[in-house]
Amino acid sequence: MDKSFLHIDFLHLKEQLAQSQEEIADGLSSISDLMQQVDGLTPLEGQLALSQAENANLRRQLAEHLEIYDQLQVVEHDRDQAIAEHRALLDTLNSAILGSGRLR
Repeated sequence: MDKSFLHIDFLHLKEQLAQSQEEIADGLSSISDLMQQVDGLTPLEGQLALSQAENANLRRQLAEHLEIYDQLQVVEHDRDQAIAEHRALLDTLNSAILGSGRLR
């Protein structure tokens, strides 16, 4: 496997993480807006509304982070597979060199 592919994939994941962080900031802003709206509600109603908004925001963040985690698992698997293939090629090369008598 080409190392540049892993590097590009990692950069893509970093971009996704940055985008998620921006969305989190937007979510926090939305929660702040909601807090201003709940001023007219009773304290329990206001707490419920805020809790529901925070819960929805946290669920969205969790889903995004789980997706990124899954993508990282694929990248790590591909990396490990590339390392194993590289080691196998090195072993084959070493055997060929030793078999030809060059390193005796």
